[in-house]
Amino acid sequence: MSCLNERAIRYADVILLLAEVYMNQGNYSKAVDYLNQIRRRANLKDYSGALTKDDIFKDLEHQRAIEFFVEGERFYDLRRWGLLEERLRAQDPIRYQNFASE
Repeated sequence: MSCLNERAIRYADVILLLAEVYMNQGNYSKAVDYLNQIRRRANLKDYSGALTKDDIFKDLEHQRAIEFFVEGERFYDLRRWGLLEERLRAQDPIRYQNFASE
């Protein structure tokens, strides 16, 4: 037993982060390859959307949301993508007011 805080990272997180990196670099086919690994593991059909950053990002965001829905990663994902305030404002204006006033 350790008294240090240990951070475990799941393999699915690594795969989805790789998909995000390749998407941001413009290597959309490689990003989709990584997305499909996650989709196949969940018995989903392969990604069939357009090979554009916007479309791939929509699927990536969705896959991260459902993969980590109880693990508290959503806040950090939205923050990293610069979408936190927009999504919080749209979801719950009262919480957004509390968030914005801090």
